[in-house]
Amino acid sequence: MIDFRYFLVSIVAIFFALAIGIVLGSGPLEGNINDAVKGTNEQLAAEKKALQDQIVGLDHGMAASQDYAAGVQPLVVQSQLTGQTVALVVLPGGSDRQLQSAIAAIEASGARVGSTVRLSDAWSDPGQQDLLSRVAEGLDKGETSSIGAVAGGQALADALVNTSGGNRVDPTGVTVVTGLAEAGFLDVANPQELRPAGLALVVAPDNDPNDAFTETYLPLIEALDSDGRGVVVGGAEPATLDGGTIAAVRSSDLSAAVSTVDDLDLSMGAGTTLLALVQQLEGGVGQYGLHSGADAVVAEQGTDGS
Repeated sequence: MIDFRYFLVSIVAIFFALAIGIVLGSGPLEGNINDAVKGTNEQLAAEKKALQDQIVGLDHGMAASQDYAAGVQPLVVQSQLTGQTVALVVLPGGSDRQLQSAIAAIEASGARVGSTVRLSDAWSDPGQQDLLSRVAEGLDKGETSSIGAVAGGQALADALVNTSGGNRVDPTGVTVVTGLAEAGFLDVANPQELRPAGLALVVAPDNDPNDAFTETYLPLIEALDSDGRGVVVGGAEPATLDGGTIAAVRSSDLSAAVSTVDDLDLSMGAGTTLLALVQQLEGGVGQYGLHSGADAVVAEQGTDGS
């Protein structure tokens, strides 16, 4: 049992300590404490301003580098792909701005766009895989798979690319693309003008990665590489995250044959993508950009990128 006198002494001691603290804080120590706090605040303010200045400098530097890349890109890509035809495949969630940037670089290089195909969400819908397989089987004269994404990917690749390319409309390819479009698996403008290409560029989704969706795109990418003379997968940082299309290519056996570019959202990315297509045409491969899995910023011409 606690003694009352002990309790009373404890209470008195507590108040005595508080009184001493108040006296010292408002007396001899007040100046020192205020000086210390003031000094700390001034130091933090100076550090904050230095960081803000650094951020402004980095922003100016990035803007200048993008302006420079946009300015020199026509000179870098000029005549690099004269006479070639490039097929464009935009995956669901692919950026229109990135697509247009790539088209500008392709056209500046002397190449032409053979077709621009946009896959719909139905392509990766588990409930549509049987239908995709049946449609592909009815359209493609080659061997088909019971797996919808595999069968559809092979049929579409057969329609879009071959090793010779060419500028003539391919009636068989037109039939395949038109059939897949009518079944709701893709959108394409002017399918009757579709021309087979030697090279292909796949624009990756620019939204949150989805493993299940990505798995349905890989067979198409592999088929484009097998049927044509080279394929590049371009996109931005989201595609390099776990489950993203570029990340999946870079971490699989496809990385030995398919090139990737992960900064197509920047001015310099379009030029890098074009140079990666040139390298593919020459038999080279590489993983380029600024994010996880990139081996270099840009493809060096005259090398295999490995």
